[in-house]
Amino acid sequence: MSENMTCRTCGKELPATSFPRTRWGGYMTVCRVCQAEAKRATRASRRAKRARFEGGDNPLNNMTFPEFEGKEPREVIAMMTRAKAWLEQQGYDIKLSGEFRKIKIIPIKFEL
Repeated sequence: MSENMTCRTCGKELPATSFPRTRWGGYMTVCRVCQAEAKRATRASRRAKRARFEGGDNPLNNMTFPEFEGKEPREVIAMMTRAKAWLEQQGYDIKLSGEFRKIKIIPIKFEL
C-alpha cells in the first residue's frame, strides 16, 4: 500500500507509513513527527508549570501570617488545637496537618 496522506498539522503530503495506526486499523491524521513535537511541547510546558509552582510563584511560599510571627511552634500548635476544638463544637469534623520549613511555620490545613 503506497498511498499518500496529508498531515493536518504541517500540511505535508507523506506516505501512509509516516502516520501512526489507529487501533481499528486505519491511520491517524497527524504524522509521527508532528505528534512527537506536540508531545515535547506539552512536556516542556508541564515541566515549566511545575517549576513555577514549586519555586517562587507558589502562593503558599509567599504568604505571611502575622499571627504566627515570633511564636514558638508549641504556641502555634496550642492555638490550632483550640481552634480545632471550637470547630468540632460547631459540628465540623477536623483533621489537622502541617509542617515546618526553614524555621518558618506553614499554616495548618483544615479538612472539612
